Amino acid sequence: MKRSILMILASLVFCVCNAQNSYTITGSVDGVEVGNIYVLKVEVGMRMVVKDTVAVADIKDGKFEMKGHVNEPVIFAVLSLGGQQVTKPFVLENENYKAKIGIAVGADSWVEGGGAEQAVFNQLCEIQKKAYKKSVEFQQEASQAKDRAKLDSLRKCMVYAAKDKQDKEFELVKANPDSYIAGYVATSYTRIHVLSIAKDLYNSLSDKGKATEWGRQVAEDIAYRERTDIGATAEDFSFVDQSGKKVNLYDVKGKVKLVVFWNTVAPMSRQENLEISTYYREFHDKGLEVISVSLDKDKARWAEIVKEDNLPWMQGIAWEKDGKNVDYLYRIGTSYPLIYILDENNQIIDRRLRREQLKDKLSELLS
Repeated sequence: MKRSILMILASLVFCVCNAQNSYTITGSVDGVEVGNIYVLKVEVGMRMVVKDTVAVADIKDGKFEMKGHVNEPVIFAVLSLGGQQVTKPFVLENENYKAKIGIAVGADSWVEGGGAEQAVFNQLCEIQKKAYKKSVEFQQEASQAKDRAKLDSLRKCMVYAAKDKQDKEFELVKANPDSYIAGYVATSYTRIHVLSIAKDLYNSLSDKGKATEWGRQVAEDIAYRERTDIGATAEDFSFVDQSGKKVNLYDVKGKVKLVVFWNTVAPMSRQENLEISTYYREFHDKGLEVISVSLDKDKARWAEIVKEDNLPWMQGIAWEKDGKNVDYLYRIGTSYPLIYILDENNQIIDRRLRREQLKDKLSELLS
């Protein structure tokens, strides 16, 4: 009996020790005898952005092999040759892969293999492929439709198809709560859906799923929306005014406060400032205060531009640590100018309004 238990324990240890802890990609490249091939981590969106180089291997006699280890699945990876992506995105896990690269026009290239995450990704691709096919069919029918009733019917069908795709993707998340891909799918919805739906999708993830790279991103997206959605109280932050004095957002009082995040190197920022000048003159006596906060890295240039443009309201710069904090809180990135409308209690009334929409909102609040 004791010997049997020891044998079972030994076999378990053997299995654990031999669990695959690295990846291997073997493949061939038609038309290239020597060179280098790369595994790149990419961000998939409207356009593909290279985030990092994961691995590189030599091509010898048209063949290559690369080995390595990833701490967590890479979502997404592509093979790259001569600076060009040569495969569709795949999930890089500590698994075995085979690849074939064709560089001639129309030649086929593929990567096969992977593990559990790749299997979930394949399901996602199938959902999106079918949805795309339906969308193309509806658009083709719509282009040939000759009466209003037919167009209205097709629009309803397209709405239904979009809802069906969404439902299937939600089901995929809920059926794979531990998955990195589930977290990835969730991020595409947490930024565009009402907050309650975003939270429901996040709560569909397990603790393991929430701890993944994409699960953490979903949590950050939700936290960002909670602090910047209409009705939320704007987060306080610090900046330096033209005199060099440190000021907090909450220090500035007004019936309505317009917070303008901008940058002197963004042409639209200075153009928008000219528009805001007219609103300031019209509404300042009625309770409007404007706080322009630049995220410039060059304080001298900022001071020069502010003086040149002669803007009559409070001008500040969130520099270095303060700038990083503001950028984190409000996710400004390169979205200049980014405008928030606050009430006297710093509650967010509206955001991202420009030109006529902004003027109409100020008229509504201060007329």
